[in-house]
Parts: sequence; C-alpha cells; structure tokens
Amino acid sequence: MNVTDEMLQAAIKKAIEAGLLPRRPCREEAEVNRELIRLVVMAALRPSPPALEESPAEQRS
Repeated sequence: MNVTDEMLQAAIKKAIEAGLLPRRPCREEAEVNRELIRLVVMAALRPSPPALEESPAEQRS
C-alpha cells in the first residue's frame, strides 16, 4: 500500500499534537520529519509476519 499525502499529513498532525514533532520546525527539519513519519507509516501498513506458536526460549526447554 502506498502512503498518500493525506495519510502523511494526518500522521504529522497527530505527531505534532502528541508532542513528538515541533510545531514550527525549520525547513530542513520539516523535510527530515516528513521522511521519518513516512517511514513509520509505511512500516505500520506493512503486513506483519505470522506469529510463532512458541517462542525460541520455549522451544529450547
């Protein structure tokens, strides 16, 4: 799934509201923040692998 501009704007808005990003960053900082949030949203949308039935520690027992 592609990250749309609307998704990115919503994520940035929520990050600012939560205090994770500054409200008025400089231009360079805003570009870096946008890219970081894009990566976070992409990771959140990526399908997760199926859960293992047993943890590695349980398999050694």
